[in-house]
Amino acid sequence: MHLLPLLLLLGCLWAHKAVSENHSLTYFTTIVVGGPPNSPYFFDVSYWDDVPLEWYDSKTELLEPRAPWMKDMVDPAYWWNRTQELWYLQKISRSTLLYVMKEMNQTKGVHTYQIMEGCDVSENTSFGFFRTAFDGADFLSITTDTEFWVAEMPEAEAKAEARNANETLTQQFLQYLDVHCYNAEVFLSFANETLPQSDEPNVRVKERRLPNDSVTLYCHANGFYPSYIEMTWMTNGAETQVTLDPENILPNPDRTYQAIMSLSVTSETRDDYSCLVRHSSLEEDKIVLWDRGQMEPPPEQVIDRDKDQEGLSIGGIIGVVVALVAFVFAVTLGLVAWQKRRRAEAFGERFLNT
Repeated sequence: MHLLPLLLLLGCLWAHKAVSENHSLTYFTTIVVGGPPNSPYFFDVSYWDDVPLEWYDSKTELLEPRAPWMKDMVDPAYWWNRTQELWYLQKISRSTLLYVMKEMNQTKGVHTYQIMEGCDVSENTSFGFFRTAFDGADFLSITTDTEFWVAEMPEAEAKAEARNANETLTQQFLQYLDVHCYNAEVFLSFANETLPQSDEPNVRVKERRLPNDSVTLYCHANGFYPSYIEMTWMTNGAETQVTLDPENILPNPDRTYQAIMSLSVTSETRDDYSCLVRHSSLEEDKIVLWDRGQMEPPPEQVIDRDKDQEGLSIGGIIGVVVALVAFVFAVTLGLVAWQKRRRAEAFGERFLNT
């Protein structure tokens, strides 16, 4: 299913490496009705973390590699088989959406049905998921830890009850998700040899003094890859409970990331404050001490947006889509927003930016 045919062979070529951080193999499918004439109504995109792997839409009916090495390293038969699978899903997609529209008592207008499926892997654990949404609102889901269907809204309750009553179908879906997790673990071995290596964060701690005699400290980590990073404030050498908000991890144009967190202290404090950073690129934790008097500009100026614009990121890819098809842009934004919200709720902060 999906990447399994291409990864079975690759799994024999690269020894499995232990997962030292969080990774995700994710497939996004979007179905649209009522859109502009001659615009695609079916999209399927796959990602390894933030790296795009494939793209398929109903207008071209072609599966295109988004990572150049995909085409070179994969058996040519995979592309034909996967294209046939997506072509079949495309043909039944309208009936799927029309069924959901009926359940939602919607018969006119523009509507979307979205599917997010795949597996998150971390050290010694894996988590398979299959989630759907109607017009950006959660509809139905199942995961390998719950092992039963969950109705995310009242209109989906009948569907969830019917599927839970069908034990055979439920077990088939769980096996399907197990395949995703197997693919993710095998792909990890392949990706470690193929994808860009990790980049260390450049960490600075500076201050901004305020009129009320308080001081805001900023810890800014920049230029790191992959995106997952842990940042914690320390007081007198001891870790505090003040940590990085994952929403403050932002992409740079050159595929790297940056993150910032702040802490308010009194100007009279004699405590020593430092920023603790943990990242997969670092052999040991990086600790940067607050050097009093190192001033920082206001928060809106902290983020460096003047880096090389030639790099590709997910934001850049979406930008290309905007330039080509505005309608596709709107659908994509809805999918990304739904994806991030679901990850935040289901996995906690650790998976928000994968």
